[in-house]
Amino acid sequence: MITLHGTLTVDDLRKVLYYGMFRRPQAIGTVVMVSLVLVSLASMIWLVPGSNAISIGLNASPFVVLLLFWCLAMIVMPLRSAKKRFANEKVWSEPGAYAFLPEEIRINRPSASSVMNWNVVTEVRETRSLFLLQLGSNSSIPIPKRFFSSADEVDAWKNLVLSRVASQRAIAPRGIAARWC
Repeated sequence: MITLHGTLTVDDLRKVLYYGMFRRPQAIGTVVMVSLVLVSLASMIWLVPGSNAISIGLNASPFVVLLLFWCLAMIVMPLRSAKKRFANEKVWSEPGAYAFLPEEIRINRPSASSVMNWNVVTEVRETRSLFLLQLGSNSSIPIPKRFFSSADEVDAWKNLVLSRVASQRAIAPRGIAARWC
């Protein structure tokens, strides 16, 4: 049995939301598309001989402003959502005890407790600062790495997870979002 104790923070929840958003391939495609649009706009203004930079800039400015607003919203919305959830759902801010047994997972908090079988965990993901027990495609349980007391405890936990989650072959940070969050 591996038992972890700790309290989640707004920052933990924010990282979960950012990871969920930026691990999807369309997020990376969107960043590439935005970059290409801005580079092509700049090249039209500065590289095309005889172009009227002021006219091109004025015509493109609504698109560029909306694009920048959208990028800002993508950065701000997960933080706002994390703060709102943390304020409205008190279970996130309560100290918790996480017990990982070979037959089940137990999470105990002052206002809520849960017991689940390992078969509900579809995948385990690792980011720079936390582990995510995926319960389907839209739900996960965050386990911050700071809850572990040593590297040996992390290794023992990973071995237990690998023995219990059938779809899991390894647990390691994969992708840009995992290394960032």
